[in-house]
Amino acid sequence: MRSSFLALLLAIRCCLHGQSLESATATLNPIGGVVYDATFNFIPTPLEGLAVLGFPFSAEEVVGQDGQWSFLRRIVRDSKGRTRVERRLPLGPNVQETPLLVEISDVVGGFVYVLDSQAKIAHRYRPPEPGTAAAPRRSTAAVTVGKAPTESKDDGLPQPPKTATLSAIPAPPSEKLGASVIEGVKVEGTRFTISIPVYDGGSRRFTTSEIWTSPELQIAVLTKTTDMGGVEKTVRFRNINRAEPDTRLFEVPAGYRLQDEVGEFNIRATIGQ
Repeated sequence: MRSSFLALLLAIRCCLHGQSLESATATLNPIGGVVYDATFNFIPTPLEGLAVLGFPFSAEEVVGQDGQWSFLRRIVRDSKGRTRVERRLPLGPNVQETPLLVEISDVVGGFVYVLDSQAKIAHRYRPPEPGTAAAPRRSTAAVTVGKAPTESKDDGLPQPPKTATLSAIPAPPSEKLGASVIEGVKVEGTRFTISIPVYDGGSRRFTTSEIWTSPELQIAVLTKTTDMGGVEKTVRFRNINRAEPDTRLFEVPAGYRLQDEVGEFNIRATIGQ
């Protein structure tokens, strides 16, 4: 059960894998407008899971809370398992029209492309093997590794170093919700419940996650989470299209300069005039 729970979490994850905001500054232009200058750091990471062959689709992923919906990303996948993800570079909730970032995973050619729409650069790299890290681009401080220390009992004889054994984290209790159809796609639902102790006399509160996944498309079509305070957040796919996408969506556009990467790389973005 634990492995299936982790797989579901990976399927619905919306965070930006291998990306972080490295620096950002804000200045005023001559007419009083705010200009943001940000640098984002990217770390090539292994691809998760196997390519899904023969089940193309395209859709928009949105997040909703209190009746308000926000765009997260657009995902396109073809019958060969190639994927294209389009999203805006994140620079805080008050900065809206940030540059578009496109990530293409070409499982056929074995490359990942990150398209910088402002500089017109296609950063290309081969994903590292699972369990390995990409070669760092920046130099790191030298570290000297010595032998593990030994401990001595009262008899003075050396003893092997002690090791700690961590117990496996159990998966939260789950409940099957049956089958349904969302956006014309057949899905199966599972509800996970996590009990959290509250230090006010021994009471407990609960958080729940309701996940509806498509066995065919192998995506989480809809996810509802409710926190301890009863606040509900929904992440869902909308405008799901099962047609085969245009093959040009998985190619580097004309006018882009190809740049091979072997480790970390940066993308700089300017927002505002």
